[in-house]
Amino acid sequence: MGLDQQLTIRQGEDYLPIATFRKVNFLHHWAEQELNEGRETNCDHLPITGEQVRQLREECETVLADPAKAGDLLPTVGGFFFGSTEYGEYYLGDVRAVRDACEQAIQIIVQHGETPVELYYWSWW
Repeated sequence: MGLDQQLTIRQGEDYLPIATFRKVNFLHHWAEQELNEGRETNCDHLPITGEQVRQLREECETVLADPAKAGDLLPTVGGFFFGSTEYGEYYLGDVRAVRDACEQAIQIIVQHGETPVELYYWSWW
């Protein structure tokens, strides 16, 4: 039990995972703020644009370059089984994983060229 998350691509009726995360609460908070107008989300596929993926990647890069900015750019949040709210090495490992997932998503967008790609953030807790 806990916060499970995915960055997915939609193909027809299916949502195929690009990356899967567990208890990365800063990502969930970011998605609720940026993709869902500050509203709580659970078991929803929230559309994410290429620009939003690039923004998230940049925020991850900034935090990795200067971890003191973590609380401002990608703050942790508490919640029922949402994992740690510490800004330590596990947090930075999650930031790296999210950055890498954003890179994968950007590569998918580039590979599709003119064809629109439907990306989504999904969570279950």
